[in-house]
This record gives sequence, structure tokens and C-alpha cells, in this order.
Amino acid sequence: MSLLDRLERTRFGKFGIPNLMRYVIGVNIVGILISLVNPMFYYSYLSLDIASILHGQVWRIFTFVLSPSGQFGGTGKSFPLQPGEDAVIAINGAIDHAAQYPQSVNLNKPGYFVCYNNVYFPNTLYHPAPGDQITPDHHLNVVIKTGQANAYSYSIFSPATIIFKAKGTTIQDYVLGAGNVIQKPGSTVDQVIKIPLDWVIDGAEVYYGGSASNKKRISPSIDAGYVTQSATYSGRSLYRHIDEEATQEAGYEVMADTNNSSTDFYERDKPSLHE
Repeated sequence: MSLLDRLERTRFGKFGIPNLMRYVIGVNIVGILISLVNPMFYYSYLSLDIASILHGQVWRIFTFVLSPSGQFGGTGKSFPLQPGEDAVIAINGAIDHAAQYPQSVNLNKPGYFVCYNNVYFPNTLYHPAPGDQITPDHHLNVVIKTGQANAYSYSIFSPATIIFKAKGTTIQDYVLGAGNVIQKPGSTVDQVIKIPLDWVIDGAEVYYGGSASNKKRISPSIDAGYVTQSATYSGRSLYRHIDEEATQEAGYEVMADTNNSSTDFYERDKPSLHE
């Protein structure tokens, strides 16, 4: 009997399961095979979906371990964008919204990404499961939940958004470090992550036009201004101006980027995805 077996039996006695990790590895291999044949099958029928479990699909309590490690995310080079290309990230629901609201947009399209985690955000009314055209490798998972919301993973009123890349560590390890996650100023329950300025690639500050108490949150070195969103649920979108001179020179569309959202962005009367 190996040392590991003796330790397991000493600690758990008759409740110990011999060769447990072999079984775990085995079911992970089955999970990998399933994901190769039909990536959506695991998430539709086997994943740890709390709402589905409460509706009777109790087998998910056991089958969620079929998920292979590292199935979410990528290497940082898994989804390259060539100059002039773009990507769509659905914040709240990668589904066909136009099916119920004709003036809205269809976000259930191949290649689209989605912020989705039904454990941290179980409110399916506002955080629905992605549509059948969104593959699991395009799910942007949660590194750490810092707020209390059960549906909105992103502010719909006045988001302050940054894009960054961790240096010398992973973001998963960074948030575990002492002092890297702090209490949000003015809040007794919410937290924020302290991101080093030299990690930041770009950012944009949005103010809500229906509020008189907007405050600057992003460092002026990242975004010297802000763009105002006049109202929510109005079918509008915030859009970057096109740098006409750079576009003509490059041969593809180049967006304005002066690190000042007050001049780089404007509000459009309709969602840009209608085009």
C-alpha cells in the first residue's frame, strides 16, 4: 500500500475512497472527449448550473467534474485580432435579443464572446445562459467577484472600463496577494482590485447623464476625460470616432485614441451592431 493510500485511510477511515484521483482523472478525460465532439453538451446538460439543479437536474452535482482543467480562457494568443479587426463581447446575455425586442440586436452569433458565470450571477432573467452559437471557449469567466449583484457583471449606467495584462504573475495569483483587493471607498460591502497603472493597455470612463453625482474613477493618464451616456435601455450605443487620416494611410478602419473619451467617443442613436 502506498504512502498516499495509508494517509487517506488513516484520515478518513472507512470513508476513504481508494484510488480516488484516478477516477477524477478518468472522468476529466471523458470530459475532454465530450468537449471535442460537442462543446455545448457539457454546458447544456452536465455543468454545475444551480438553477437547473433546483429544477430537478440533480445529476449535475456529480457530472460537473467532467469539466477538464483549463477549458475556459486561453493562452493570451488563442484569439488573435489582426489590424482592422474587432471582437464583440456580450456583457449581459449572448442571446438573440431581437427575437423579443425587434429594435434590439442578435448577440448569439459565432465568434462572439460573453461574460458568463451562473454561480456568481444566478439571476437568469438578466444573466441568461449563452445561445447555441457561443462556444464555451468564448466564455469570459470571473476571476473574483467584488460586488453583490446576482445578474449584472458590468454596470449598465456608468461603467469605468480598463483593459490590462498582468506582468510577472497571473491575475488569479495577484488577487490573492495581501493588499491587492481592498474595500471600495464609500462602501461597506463591495471591494475593488488595485491594478498597477503600468499593466493597463487602455481604458474608457462613462458618466451617466441621469445623475448629478458622477465622479472620475480612472486615472487621467489612462483617460483624461469621459463620455456621457444620456439614458439606459434607449437602444443607443457609445462609439469611437474614426481617425480618418490614419484610416486612409493604413487601408483599414482606425479608431480615434487620444486617451480622452470626451473627444474619442460619441453617443449614437442606434446600436452599432445593426450595421
